[in-house]
Amino acid sequence: MPLNNSDADFCPVSLDKKNSTISMIIKTKCNNACRFCTTLHNSDYVDPLFWSVDSYEKIVNTIEKFAGDDYKILRFNAVEPPLHKDIIDIMKYASLEKKFKKIVMCSNGRRFSDEKFTQEAINSGLKEIDILLLGHKPEIHDAITQRRGSFIETIKGIENLLKYGIQKLHIHSLIGNENYLYLQDFIRFLRDKKLLENFIGFGYIEPPSNDLNVYKSLIPKMQKCIESLKISSKSGEDLLLLCDFLVNIIPPCIIKRNIPQWSVNRLKKPVEILNPKLIKRAIKANGKVWISPGRKLKEHQPCHFVGKCSLNTYCPGINPLYIAVFGLNEFKPFKVERK
Repeated sequence: MPLNNSDADFCPVSLDKKNSTISMIIKTKCNNACRFCTTLHNSDYVDPLFWSVDSYEKIVNTIEKFAGDDYKILRFNAVEPPLHKDIIDIMKYASLEKKFKKIVMCSNGRRFSDEKFTQEAINSGLKEIDILLLGHKPEIHDAITQRRGSFIETIKGIENLLKYGIQKLHIHSLIGNENYLYLQDFIRFLRDKKLLENFIGFGYIEPPSNDLNVYKSLIPKMQKCIESLKISSKSGEDLLLLCDFLVNIIPPCIIKRNIPQWSVNRLKKPVEILNPKLIKRAIKANGKVWISPGRKLKEHQPCHFVGKCSLNTYCPGINPLYIAVFGLNEFKPFKVERK
């Protein structure tokens, strides 16, 4: 249940009683400037190192207000929680004073390249972290983050977190025009680093602004992604494994047509649509999207061919903004393979 607090003394939170989780959005600076960043696009491109920051008092007041017996997990989201100058004290307060059993955060990982900070964070209650990695080498990752050296620091941060005993470390990646040709190299890199078991999958870059032309400049067509795999790869386990990861965001009809050796029988469970509710038409005639600044549309809608395709059970659906940019010509019903 999202709570947008009108009181300036509190941070926005989302309460999930089922999973005993409080998620907080805290304002911080950021040491990256990712090309797809919603905050960057909606702040007139002010350098992220000069963004406004929530005070220690505001964050602690929010924890105090919503903490309770129903909640055992505290999750910090946005912008870059480890960069808050008081984050260690905030975590200590949450874990020691408010008795949260687990603190979770999303991060680009760079702050954890400092071993001392990493140890302090874990000792202060950090148990789980989700890190964004955008490529398998600096030339790709740094181009997207627009910060030289960010790749090296992110990898060092991952290594330190594992070295000092983080309980869970997840790595995820986003597909964009800069990296879609190198997805197999990315998987091989994770395997060589013994990080493949930490990888939870790919996502498509979400539109950072209400301009569809910006969105189109950032992402490739799904068909191009899969075609690049077909051209650049040999039919090996890495290719099939990569398809397993991609089927969560790319409908299986595209994957199966281009890489017939892949099968939905490899999947352990059906793919779930992120939000099965159909989204109202969001596109104006002039190509703009009805979207409030800072909001990321993660909802997908069921495939256009529901009931006509044998792979429907394994289809994640399609983001309606993707359809607004590229149309539906890529998606065709598949009537051959059934599980």
